[in-house]
Amino acid sequence: MAARKTSVQKLEGTILVLVTACVASFVVAYNNTALMTALPAVKSDFDMDAVTLQWVMNSYLLAAASLVVVMGRFSDIFGKMRLFLFGVIVFAISSFVLTFSENTLMMLAFRFLQGIGASSVFSNSAALINVTTPEKERPVAIGIWAAVITFGLGVGPLMGGFFTEVFSWRLIFATDVILLLISLFLAWRLGKLGIVKPEAEKRESVDYFGAVVLTLTLASLVYAVSHGKTSGWTSPTILAAFAVGFAGAVVFYIAEHRIKSPLVHFGLFECRPYVGATIAMFVVGYTLFGCFFFFNLFLQSPASLHLSAIYAGLAVLPISIPMLLISVLLPKRLERHHFRWAIATGMLALAVGLGLMSLTGNQTTYAGIWWKFAIIGCGFGLTFPLVPTVGLRDLADHHAGQGSGVINTCLFIGAISGVVGGGLITADVAHEMMANAISALPDKPTAPVELIHQLAHGSAGDVKTALAKFSSSDAAQLKSTLADLEDDTFDAVMLSMAVVSAIGMIASITLMRDRPMGSIA
Repeated sequence: MAARKTSVQKLEGTILVLVTACVASFVVAYNNTALMTALPAVKSDFDMDAVTLQWVMNSYLLAAASLVVVMGRFSDIFGKMRLFLFGVIVFAISSFVLTFSENTLMMLAFRFLQGIGASSVFSNSAALINVTTPEKERPVAIGIWAAVITFGLGVGPLMGGFFTEVFSWRLIFATDVILLLISLFLAWRLGKLGIVKPEAEKRESVDYFGAVVLTLTLASLVYAVSHGKTSGWTSPTILAAFAVGFAGAVVFYIAEHRIKSPLVHFGLFECRPYVGATIAMFVVGYTLFGCFFFFNLFLQSPASLHLSAIYAGLAVLPISIPMLLISVLLPKRLERHHFRWAIATGMLALAVGLGLMSLTGNQTTYAGIWWKFAIIGCGFGLTFPLVPTVGLRDLADHHAGQGSGVINTCLFIGAISGVVGGGLITADVAHEMMANAISALPDKPTAPVELIHQLAHGSAGDVKTALAKFSSSDAAQLKSTLADLEDDTFDAVMLSMAVVSAIGMIASITLMRDRPMGSIA
């Protein structure tokens, strides 16, 4: 009788851990895609230019990418629940402040702080589930967790569009606070029940040096890549950022091989499925965040479909619904040794769907793109929930936090690369088109370089100011070029993502074995 009671308590505890982790993970996922739908409204409210708008996302992603592996490693030392609670509290406080943000600087600063909270929630939610769930049930539990995140990513655009259109984009952050308070209450219940042990006895030396070097390395490289176009690739600031980033990477690699308790055990990369999972998660991050970022700008642009925020959220449902349905149903029906081909098929679907999207123009109707969205949604549904399972299944429990942290780092680095890479492609295409358009005008303007920059990269206010310097006929011609610019830049970004997806397919087939070989100690 006592044994049965204990078994029931363990089951209840496992479910409570799963629910607690899923609520917080949902908030982190929902927040990102909801805000992407609201970006045009945020841009308008604060009159941001294109580069600054990207940093509304990149400041968050940079913090998350820099620290998620650090938080994963710290959780193995200080306790997964402690680091999870830290992340929830930081994210909640940041969301509360962002609800009342008054300027661009405030927005960027607390988005960065939000990213710190997200890094801890993401790296520790999966690890908590992994170590508190019986081994046979782990694939289902991780599948549910991934499905909840997928649901958050999918429903985010709709909720963000509704809040922006009916109330204000600020309600996105207010919703974060409410849901995270629920997660904190559930975590308090877990503490009372003593289900998750504090792991206070597990004291190892902390690789603070590695944490600082890794954060500095990633921050320098992201800054250099994202600002290279506007500042000049050969400018002293950009060259210095690249130098710091590359030097930091070398120092980090050498240092991690020389200490007893490294932040990253490079021995984990001897496991080929783990390597395949890190590459696949990078591709998922690159395409997922890049797609939602540029889809929302395209759907709401006056030069294309010119949808309102709420209709833009509804428009991406053909992505969201297949993502949710497949991620919920598929893991329960697939044997582990089939995951490689499911992931490869998902990558193929992404490549095909994004390739088709690259043929979209400003005359394309919604009837011409919704089915392409559906193909892309199937691709995400086949990849996002399965990749972490493949990556973590061969690792020992004491590497769960670090392994999850590295995989999620690849997700966030991919996300940054998708937004920044797409932005670079957009900037290159836009600059060339506007330069050609201005040079073709009968009356050559003074300061053409400055005008090209304003028209190609400036905010709505910058574009309006620049157009006012031309005659009415020349301004009308430039407006036509701006409309075509939307098409060409969007198509170029979609094609680049299709290529990245194809690379991910090849890596998945090559590196992910059909059967696991046992735990990596």
